[in-house]
Amino acid sequence: MILDGSFGCDHDHGNSSHMDMMDMTLHFGTHETVLFKWWKTETIIGLLIACFVWFIIAFLYEGIKGFRFWLASRDASARRNRREEMDNLEDDESIRSNATLLMGSRVSSMRLRVSHAALHGLQAFLGLILMLVAMTFNVWIILAVSLGMAIGFFVFQGAPHVGDNVNDCC
Repeated sequence: MILDGSFGCDHDHGNSSHMDMMDMTLHFGTHETVLFKWWKTETIIGLLIACFVWFIIAFLYEGIKGFRFWLASRDASARRNRREEMDNLEDDESIRSNATLLMGSRVSSMRLRVSHAALHGLQAFLGLILMLVAMTFNVWIILAVSLGMAIGFFVFQGAPHVGDNVNDCC
């Protein structure tokens, strides 16, 4: 075995086979290595299971996006309600109540920010994993991911929200 400097791969120069090379064209094959060396599909059943798994993950990706939007909408509504409560308080009660409302809103705001950050991190992780899976160039897997995202979007959001870039894929 000789280390080929141009690709950084071990190649047996006595064997011209490039079985370890990834096919970087769209294809409909059933023999795939999906994201991990140990996850190989050898049959149609194996490929269907892989497609189902990636469909579910893409569906959950959209669920996280929808949940983050729901949390942001709920937080905006709660902030509006707190402002209205502050505006409606009488002068005598206003100093004590404003301080209590402000302290409560700071604590809940920090919790919300941490929740949003964690969910954003999970969403980014799943998005990157889905991108890597699509880079198998297997049409069936790409269709499973796309269908999972489409159905997840339909279930969790239904339509683009005001301010969303409808040309954005992720």
